[in-house]
Amino acid sequence: MDLWSVVFTQEFIIEFLRATVRMATPILIACLGQIFTQRSGILNLGVEGIMMMGALASFVGALLINDFAGLLFAVLVGGTLGLFISVMMVNFSLPQHVVGIGFWMFGVNMASFLARIIWGFKPPTAITGLPITPIPILDKIPIIGEALFSHDIFLYFTFFVLVPLCWLVIHRTRWGLVITATGENPKAADTMGVNVYRVRSLCIILGGIMASLGGAYLTLAYVKMFSDGMTAGRGWIAIALTFFSQWDPAKALIGALLFGASYSFYFRAQTLAIPIPYRFLLMVPYVMTIVAMVIIYTRKRVVAPAALATPYRRGST
Repeated sequence: MDLWSVVFTQEFIIEFLRATVRMATPILIACLGQIFTQRSGILNLGVEGIMMMGALASFVGALLINDFAGLLFAVLVGGTLGLFISVMMVNFSLPQHVVGIGFWMFGVNMASFLARIIWGFKPPTAITGLPITPIPILDKIPIIGEALFSHDIFLYFTFFVLVPLCWLVIHRTRWGLVITATGENPKAADTMGVNVYRVRSLCIILGGIMASLGGAYLTLAYVKMFSDGMTAGRGWIAIALTFFSQWDPAKALIGALLFGASYSFYFRAQTLAIPIPYRFLLMVPYVMTIVAMVIIYTRKRVVAPAALATPYRRGST
């Protein structure tokens, strides 16, 4: 049987699509949070570290209590880290790149350190995690139903509630307009009565919570366990996807699915024993990130928020 006859089987297509949406979910959640953060003028490069801390917190919560507690733990950890970042970036006006990289290194290494303290070198192998909950009627659609409508409730909430809600908030509410104004011209927004410090702080905290929930999805729904480095660069891809999507939730959804497909291809290619070196396949999602950014910046003018990564101090020129 040749390769193409295997690839185009119904079973392969279903598994490929299932893996695509599952792998897109943590990146999409983190990206949605960064859309709000960057639209307010803040560049947070610590997403990867926050995702790792969220993955650990959710795993601990699920072990000690239940999956809902795991989500709550992730929210608390992400919000707390976001609060610390906001104090440094907004209140103290420290360089955003430096603070972000610092929290990236802190989060990744602290998660590993805490895991060693709690479990030693042999953490629990797995947790029950969020159950698969098919959507009635829709899950009966041939191929598409089994591939897209037989997942956990966390995934459904992300795709069918969170993405539309974020789009509506940004494009159809006063709060979205305030966030955009803060990121474009904080001085003018301040003159009009907008509390720039509060808006930016809230957006950073929201971004931290969303990044932490992205990590929580990995432990509670995807792999249902915790291990060092399990985020595997997804936080950085979420940051790249924020630029790729041009700070729009709808485009972020499309971009996340593309990245999810690249991850899915990597795993499916291994099972098919495609004669391509393993480490080359491992590079596929990251190479795709670079290629996507090059295409976006060469073929279409990308206009970032004017005050992105620029600290604001009232009264400064």
